[in-house]
Amino acid sequence: MRFFRLFALLLLLAPSWAWAAPLTLEVFDVGQGDAMLLTSPTGKRVLIDAGPPEAGERMAKRLRDRGIDALDLLVMTHPHLDHVGGVRAAIAAAPPRLVLDPGTDHPTRTYEQILDELLRRKIPLRIARRGTKIDLGGGAVAEVLAPPEPRLGGKRSVNANSIVLAIRFGQIAWLLTGDAEPETERWLLRESGSSLRADLLKVAHHGSRHSSTAEFLRAVGPRDAIVSCGAGNDYGHPAPAAIERLERAGAKIWRTDRDGSLRVTTDGKTMRVERIETQGKADDSRNHRQHRRRTRPNRAG
Repeated sequence: MRFFRLFALLLLLAPSWAWAAPLTLEVFDVGQGDAMLLTSPTGKRVLIDAGPPEAGERMAKRLRDRGIDALDLLVMTHPHLDHVGGVRAAIAAAPPRLVLDPGTDHPTRTYEQILDELLRRKIPLRIARRGTKIDLGGGAVAEVLAPPEPRLGGKRSVNANSIVLAIRFGQIAWLLTGDAEPETERWLLRESGSSLRADLLKVAHHGSRHSSTAEFLRAVGPRDAIVSCGAGNDYGHPAPAAIERLERAGAKIWRTDRDGSLRVTTDGKTMRVERIETQGKADDSRNHRQHRRRTRPNRAG
């Protein structure tokens, strides 16, 4: 419990006050992979994954272009290459104060190099624990919902034990699922129930055929769903079956392979999703389609 309290306090680098500024989530087009940047109302920066190796330098440039030379937190949802391949480049551009890891035994060369780099830079690494709450400031909170405890086994165990985060700000909730598998979703349904409710869903495992089960989507009830995947990828992501389930759930679907990078913004009452990078034009959202929706009250769960 002492660790959880310290962890929650670690990101309180400035005074917190309600509704100081918007909460934003940038979902970057990194090809076949995941990379997201969360900016809290008080300016805390949390990088959630960093894409595959070939996206590393562009990921570093994105951070530099935003004037970011340090991160408050880096979350590695799981150690697969399409999520952590760009981590070393990101760390070089903006070293994090702390790294959160699912604690999965996955001794690949890339992952070992990341751990060596963290050790060299004396950056602390902590294992994610369900129930940990991270005060981001300004009324925004991130909660660790998974990896499951005890950890799930099986051939897809690395994906199944991904870090899953619920981000809550006022009446708005976002659910970020890493590469969670159906068994993860079943576990979350048992353990979290109504607290899974979210306005935005970062779709699990790039929209794979197995994830985003109908029962899980009913529990989440997303207004918007973002699929991070590469154009013409070898895996067939997103799978038509997953897209069909999302459509049946009533979600507005956004895809990085078609829409480019995206920014989600909320003031705690309303939420907006907009394109920020398309066809190589970075961060120019003025002429791109925007999608506004007023949410139903008390969605934070």
